[in-house]
Amino acid sequence: MEKREALRDPEAVPFQDTWSLEIRPTSAETTPSSTPEAMHEDTTMNVFHSVSTEKARYIGWAYESYINSEAAKNRYVHMPVAKWLRSTLALAKADPALDAAMLAITCKMYSAFYTDQSLFLRSKYLYTSSLGLLQRNLSSEKAALTDETFAATCLIALYELTSLDKNGADAWQSHVAGISAVLKARGARMHRTSLPRDTLEHCRYNLMLQCLSNRNAAGFAEKEWLEDPWIGTSKSLEQQIMDCGFMLARVLQTLDEDTFWWADITSIRELIKACENGTTKIKTIKKEHLMGPKLDPDSRLPPTASNTRSTSDNNQQEANRLVLRLTASAIELGLCEASSCIMQKVLESSYYAIHHSGGNSWKLIDSQSCDETEVAVPEDGIKLAKEIVNEAGVVFDQEELPPESVRMVYPLKVAVRMLRHASYCPQYEQCSTYLNYLQGRKGSNFTKTRPKEYFVYGSSRQKNVLATKAL
Repeated sequence: MEKREALRDPEAVPFQDTWSLEIRPTSAETTPSSTPEAMHEDTTMNVFHSVSTEKARYIGWAYESYINSEAAKNRYVHMPVAKWLRSTLALAKADPALDAAMLAITCKMYSAFYTDQSLFLRSKYLYTSSLGLLQRNLSSEKAALTDETFAATCLIALYELTSLDKNGADAWQSHVAGISAVLKARGARMHRTSLPRDTLEHCRYNLMLQCLSNRNAAGFAEKEWLEDPWIGTSKSLEQQIMDCGFMLARVLQTLDEDTFWWADITSIRELIKACENGTTKIKTIKKEHLMGPKLDPDSRLPPTASNTRSTSDNNQQEANRLVLRLTASAIELGLCEASSCIMQKVLESSYYAIHHSGGNSWKLIDSQSCDETEVAVPEDGIKLAKEIVNEAGVVFDQEELPPESVRMVYPLKVAVRMLRHASYCPQYEQCSTYLNYLQGRKGSNFTKTRPKEYFVYGSSRQKNVLATKAL
């Protein structure tokens, strides 16, 4: 808290005396109209500040504050922000849309933490300005596909992600759709270097959720998008889990197609095999890297001065690891559910004879061609859904929920959908309770104490603060 108070006044912080994005290398093709100085000609920018050092201080404050925050120290991130921001500040070339978007979200962060209403209004003006500048980039054949335009698109979406007002969800989804369009226009091969790859990794979780929600992989489950950006480098654990999520979206997309009813036996086998492969990959990741709960059982005991910080840090990292495990389990449950739906459609089609071969193995026989194939359908998903709720309970049992806890909404939604078939079990009611709490719905009987900001700022302000912390 002492450090945060010291950062309250940007003038008191010894940041560089230059506009942070101004020191980036400029392209030889850069025109005077795209320089940071020319950006000040925009009336919105002039309304905010006319001195570039002021902007540098705010961006420097935001970057330093975030890098030193608990969220940035998280080793299990769904949306890697710190690495992406570092690449953007260090590698991006001068671009008016990117500069305005960076300053807009910076001011939004500052206003959220310190309830500075005037700065919040400035951030909205800057956001509007960045939208116009981004639209100008997207209208240009040359600028539309640059790394800077891609980064600016993601920054504007990130601004919407921390704007949880009445229209926030719809606006955010439209921005994610915009990111998808920019990515497909650029192609997978344009993301093999640090800046575009870091930007892609940052937005990939939201893209995956949108694809799963729409039951359409939008092409991101193709081999080029799963492999090309990481040629010559390793893929993080989180990104491997996202791969499985896109594979699930492709299975759902195929399952919804009208032509699936007349699919040949080979296509059905390949689709079920895709579910099996995805499930196996998730199980391996969970077994080797994301084991079950290991939170310190003594973490609730009165701590001593010597172990307070280490125990708290370890438990928060463990809680973050569990949240990532829950995301993996939700994708696994989705693949399990998809396999069952495939078999149900096969039964309804009456084209094939089905014989149980024992365990989770089934034999499909085409009565006309006499072709047959053996398929393995994953085990009943009820058990996995209960496991998701129980492990979410371990996270909720912590004295303070980690910022990553917002990522538990998707796993819990998948679990509660499955548990509707077993509404008698206690996990069904508990899952609904957790969801109500995370989504701020009335009627939640969860007894966890709300953060003090809830009473100081009200529920809307609290959501903005928590969303900013969970970047």
